[in-house]
Amino acid sequence: MKALPRGLLLIVGFLFSGCKVSPPGKWETSAMTRIKHSVTVGGKKAKNPLSESAENIKKGQVAFSHYCVACHGYDGQNTGVPFAEQMSPPVPSLKSERVQSYADGQLKSVIDNGLSPSGMPASKGILTDEEIWSIVAYLRSKFAYLEVIVPAFAMSAGTMISLAADRIVMGRQSQLGPIDPQFISGGLALSAQAVVDQFDRAKSEIRADVTNAHVWAPILATIGPALLQEAQNALTYGEQMVARWLEKYMFNGNPNAHTMAASAARHFSDASIHKSHGRRIDRDEARTKGVVVEDLETDQDLQEEVLTAYHLITLTVEKTLVTKIMMNDAGRTWVKPWAPKS
Repeated sequence: MKALPRGLLLIVGFLFSGCKVSPPGKWETSAMTRIKHSVTVGGKKAKNPLSESAENIKKGQVAFSHYCVACHGYDGQNTGVPFAEQMSPPVPSLKSERVQSYADGQLKSVIDNGLSPSGMPASKGILTDEEIWSIVAYLRSKFAYLEVIVPAFAMSAGTMISLAADRIVMGRQSQLGPIDPQFISGGLALSAQAVVDQFDRAKSEIRADVTNAHVWAPILATIGPALLQEAQNALTYGEQMVARWLEKYMFNGNPNAHTMAASAARHFSDASIHKSHGRRIDRDEARTKGVVVEDLETDQDLQEEVLTAYHLITLTVEKTLVTKIMMNDAGRTWVKPWAPKS
């Protein structure tokens, strides 16, 4: 396959989309063009757990037709999308060099978290991981180096996407986080690892003293066999997926890639180490696990542009009704304001 240019993902921690056309100023155009071309989207080394089989490509095509077609057209080249060229920035063709240059993990990251600032909305909570990966397989069948910039934080799924890149650009203040899966139960977020650990603890204590069974009975009743199995499956799937990405992308070419990838994925997934899903994992800790990290401070001009873009986006989202912003390297922007449901 012909080598393609690199892509860019700036992970800022919130999601945007849009409907209001607002041409970017000179600074925005210059900054975002530099960021996208110099740093690219994250997740470059993440591996797609799905093979590019005809079945998976077909699943990706179906998911693409449900989620992506409105802006990208059925062919991925904006055919039949009347507003594609009128948006600011215009919707890029998925066959274009700048899109095709993204690695699988980068594409997954963009689909999952959106691309800020740009009109690419996040699919988190809408598409499953399997659907996102099938879309990546579909795009790969049509159109591969990925970099992620983390100006502040890329937690949980953002960390997974970042680990799918070829490299990650982080500043002193930047942070990744644990990737152990979380479940929503009764309005509360539960750690999948905590569910498994609690069940194992119950087994151990009941085996040691059967009279403990009546103490654990009401607690175990809230877990149930389905939740326990789902937790175990989620832990295995997430860790194995990140390990595959690391081996295929970030650690590609290293003779110990498989072992390194498994070790790094275990570290990021191990809740017994991190204790909290919100724990900070800085660039120094990430490097101890072999993660390829470039210091944002190395290029002062780039750092200025990245942090300025981050703060401008933060202020825009916090102080206005804007919920999504889409921008591309052609200097076009698409902004969507929040509107209450009637």
